[in-house]
Order: sequence, then C-alpha cells, then structure tokens
Amino acid sequence: MRRPTVARAQVLTERRARLTAAWLRVAPPVLGLCLGACSKTPNREVEGLAAREAAAAPAPTTRAPPPDAAARIITPTLTPLELPSSAAALGPRFATGAGAPTLTWLEESAADASVTVMLSQHSERGWSSPRPMVTDPRILTNWADVPAAHRLPSGQWVLAYPQHRREGGRDYGLVVARFDRDLRPIGEWIPDDVAQGPETGFVDIVGDAQGATLLWLDGRQMPPRDADSRPPADERSGPSKAAAHGAHGDGDMTLRALRIDEQGRPRGTSTVVDHRTCECCKLDGAMGSKGPWVVYRDRDTDERRDIRAVSMRAALGPAGSESSPLAITASLDVHRDGWVMPGCPVNGPALTRSRDHLFVAWFSAANGEPRVSIARSDAGAPAFEQARRVDLNDPVGRVDLIALEGGDLVVTWIERDADRPGRGRLLSRLVSPTGEMGPPIHVHEIGIGRDWGFPRAHEHAGQVRWIWTNADSPHTSLEGVRIETRALRAASRAGGLSPQSDSVG
Repeated sequence: MRRPTVARAQVLTERRARLTAAWLRVAPPVLGLCLGACSKTPNREVEGLAAREAAAAPAPTTRAPPPDAAARIITPTLTPLELPSSAAALGPRFATGAGAPTLTWLEESAADASVTVMLSQHSERGWSSPRPMVTDPRILTNWADVPAAHRLPSGQWVLAYPQHRREGGRDYGLVVARFDRDLRPIGEWIPDDVAQGPETGFVDIVGDAQGATLLWLDGRQMPPRDADSRPPADERSGPSKAAAHGAHGDGDMTLRALRIDEQGRPRGTSTVVDHRTCECCKLDGAMGSKGPWVVYRDRDTDERRDIRAVSMRAALGPAGSESSPLAITASLDVHRDGWVMPGCPVNGPALTRSRDHLFVAWFSAANGEPRVSIARSDAGAPAFEQARRVDLNDPVGRVDLIALEGGDLVVTWIERDADRPGRGRLLSRLVSPTGEMGPPIHVHEIGIGRDWGFPRAHEHAGQVRWIWTNADSPHTSLEGVRIETRALRAASRAGGLSPQSDSVG
C-alpha cells in the first residue's frame, strides 16, 4: 500500500481531530469509553487538536426531553434476585440452549491473581452453588468482552472465552472449551488454530438442531501489541471464505463464523463474514428461518459505524472438512444512521427472533444525537422496516433484547440521569410483535461507568429477569431483579401500547 504524503497525512489527522472534537462536545463520558477501551496506541496529536477544537467551538444546544418523559415512566414492583454469592464478580451473561436460566460470570481471586469462569443453574430451589468451569490467570477480565456458554443438542456444553496468550501479556485470543452433560471438561480448541493479533473475542453462539454457529471478532490481521508475538512476514492467517460485503484491506478487525458439531468440535475453517468491523462493539446472533443471523457494528473507510445484519446458511458436510460449511446469503444495513466516529463506541447491537420476524435494537449518536432504536424484519426477507426510537432523549445505550413466550419483546437500555452525574436508569419497554411499544419501565438505578458492564435480560417459566454488574463497592458483584411476565404485560398495557411516533428517518 502506498504511504500517504505529508500533506495527506496532515489532512487525515485534522479530519479525525474534528470528528473527535465533535463527539467530545456531545457526550464526553461515552467518548471516554470509546478511546479508553479500544485504542491500541494513543495519538497525542489527534487528541491535542481535538481538545483545542472542542474548546474553541460553541457549546451545543441541548435538546430538552419531552415534558411528560418522567411521568410516562412506570415503576412496577420488581423482586430482587437472590444470586449465587460471589466475590469480585463481573460480566454476567445467560447461557443459550440451556432451557432453564443458566448464568456465567467471571471471578477474580485476590490471593493468586487467578480468574475463574463460574456457572450456576436455576431451578425451583433457586440458583445452584457456583461451579468453576475454567481457571487461569490469563483469562481476560473486561467489562464488555465476556465469555459465552451454550448447551448443544447432544447435552454437551461449549464455553468460549477470551484469554491472554501469555501471562503478563496484552494480546489475547479466543479459546473454546468442551464439557460433557455433567459439565466435566473434555477438551478445548482455538478457532482455525490461529493465535496472532492483539485481540480476538466478543463471542456469541447460535444453536440449531445440528450443533451451533460460533461468531466472534477476530484480530488476526492486526499487528500484535506484544513485540515477541509478531508472526513471520510470510506467515498466513489461515484459510477463510470472504463474504460478499467486500474486503476493506489488511490490518482490520474482521467478523468470522464457524460451525460447531453436536460434540462441540469445529467443522472445517471459519468464514469471514465482514472484513472490516468496529473493534470493540459486541455482536449478537439469532436463528432465522433458514440459518443463523448476526448483527454488529460495521466500519467503512469513512469511519461510518452503522449496524449491519448478515445471514448465513449451513451447508452441512462431513466433519473435518477442509472447506467452510457456511455461506453468506444476505448482507444489509439495518438502518443508515450515518454515525461517523474516530473510535469504537463499545456499544453493540442486540438481536432476537419473535415468530416470523427478526428484531434489532441498537445505540447510535449520529449528528451528535444519542438514541436507541429498534427495527423489524421478516425472518426470511433481507429488509428491515422503518426504525423506531425507544429512548427518552439521553441514552447511554448498552442495549439488550429478548423475545417473550407469546411473541412480545422486551428491549432494555441505560438512560442517563441528568440530576446525578455518573448515574442512570436501567429502563425497558414491552414491544408487540407488530412493533407497538409500551411505556418505559424503570427496572433499577444503575451506574453508567463501564465497570457496570452490559445488563442482560432473560425470560423463563413466566418470569423476566435482569442481571448486571454492581460497581458501587470496591469489589464488583452481581445484582438483579425479576417480575412475573403477566405482571410486566399488565403494567405495560395499563400505561398504553402505541406505535412510536418518533420514527428514525
């Protein structure tokens, strides 16, 4: 690739500084997450220019929330969850394919600096005693990049988690551990047997009748941070199949997918779903009518970071095949927000299926206006309907989205509390299968700092649960609440279900 001239490099630097300055003026707390959580090497020249432009620019006009915004929030009675006792816990996440609620999280040991992925299953007697799944001082502890567990049709389990390649190093990759029906370890593997690049993670697992599809952000094409882990110049990154979305060049974060069989073993090699994505935004997957879908934050050459959806088809072949058993069938924008950002916002989308429709919820701050939106698509048709706004005018994002038995959905996000710096509200809305929305529901007070992570929602046996990391104490812990699904529906409908009038253009 031809190196840019000095003049061209200066133009690019000034352009990036203007983008950074614009975002600094709109939402400095969120930008702190963008540049603090993802940047590899700080660009002091860009930061200096951005600070000067931000200081010289006029203050932005703050949009007042609707007069009835606070009055419209309903506060049903929710019951605190009696969660498994854990010290220094963070990163809770519900396992998929498990039926009954199954929770994983990370625990850090102050005694020996080890990190353990814990698991607990819920029954009529409550949560089971926490079970250590994997323990290693190299396991990554991160507020946004957390492990994912899935129960396969065979009854066996897989647990995918990010792990530093060496103790004390910064580069990390993805490990997939296998467990039998009784959660006893039976082996582990690394996708494509590739261990290079600064970071590989943000994993999700989508199950089906034949196994599952592993989805993750892969940094093998990016230069490593640890000097002693740089591969030889002629070392290849492993075979792959490029998606129709097109290559943007080497050195970028890619999105990859890989089939897993019923025993938790890889089938062939990975498929490149997208050659250039946001580096630190979580992705989410769900089964469509003909195969898995994934939604994620894309990244083009102009630093536009909008949400994209891709569908795949599993071309099942003999186990151990050298070619990838996945094919891309559709790749499309969920909505053209036009959000141009100089860094990754660490604020990925959520996806779920309800009946014959796919729903996507996401955060954007295009044109300096933070908002949370939701859009619907037929499960078999590659087109999304008009996006609808969910938030109350000052969202932080960190969305989640689940489908309830009966077809309704619950979309969850964090809204900033203007009267309490650093604090916010965890809010939800009930959404009908046709897209009508109920009033915002106050779930719990929550911090907006990144130590609070991403809240997660789950429904089972007529109860909706929300779980998050509580960072009010020196040692983080798990916290959650629950409500009967019928009580949630009653409260929401009492507040009025109506089409959202503020559609996203």
